[in-house]
Amino acid sequence: MPELINLFHFHAMVFYISIMRKFVIIFFLFVSQMWSQKFELNFQKKLFDNAVCFSINQIGSIYVVDGFRNEIYLADSSFEIKESYGGSGSDELSFDSPVDIFATSLTVFVTDRNNNRIQVFDRKLNFIYTFDPKSSNHIFDEILYPAGCVISTAGDYFILDNENNRVLKFDSNGKFILQFGNYESGAYQLTNPKKMLTDGFNYIFILELNRLIIFDLFGNGVIQIPIDIDIISASLSENYLILNSEYEILIFSINDFRHPVGIFNLEKDFSINDIRQAAIVKNKLIVLTKERLIKFNLSN
Repeated sequence: MPELINLFHFHAMVFYISIMRKFVIIFFLFVSQMWSQKFELNFQKKLFDNAVCFSINQIGSIYVVDGFRNEIYLADSSFEIKESYGGSGSDELSFDSPVDIFATSLTVFVTDRNNNRIQVFDRKLNFIYTFDPKSSNHIFDEILYPAGCVISTAGDYFILDNENNRVLKFDSNGKFILQFGNYESGAYQLTNPKKMLTDGFNYIFILELNRLIIFDLFGNGVIQIPIDIDIISASLSENYLILNSEYEILIFSINDFRHPVGIFNLEKDFSINDIRQAAIVKNKLIVLTKERLIKFNLSN
């Protein structure tokens, strides 16, 4: 994404997000007209007790974490469950509060928070190995409760430790490299990180309560984007940044942050107020709620 760090686009995004609350009624009426022929319910399926998050890989496989069941699921594009894994516990077949999932075309990484580890699976949810940050040669002076994990294309692990407001970077062999987002990051110090994303090549995105913070892969702060709405999660997919509250979804092109390309109020239109996460796959908006996967058409 070489166009990403275009300061005009970033500052424009700051402007539009910061005024969103003040002008949301007028702007939503405009966007509703703009998207009136593009946004329609395709289908939905109830599958979960308490879904936490999902990750959709490059081939469209959907991986979902159910926090109540302590299980993970593999679903296809028709929302058919193909595989599941887990249960409550601390052995390699179990989880204790899985809170995040990150999928590539070959590998799935599950953040098993209370077991202080990252469980790694192949794309069919066959267990491969456990990545335990505490087993590295770095001596941690605080207890680590991981809140998320993403992997760069070089194979480096980035683990979000929201108990200590930092990101830890390890190489593919588990060797500790650096930490950032702590006090040494200055103006980019984390205060309440909720979600971590990556484009894989250049940047790490950290979502906090009222801002989005972007670092490069070496831990250098790049930009901070104030957010004046109650965003609880985010995703990067198909050249879009998707932000969501419990009832609203904002979609931005990563190549042009001057204005959202879509704003969807699912509570108003579909009585949905328990959104967990959303992503775009092949002109479809895939929405995860507490119990359901929902697909919307985004046709021209």
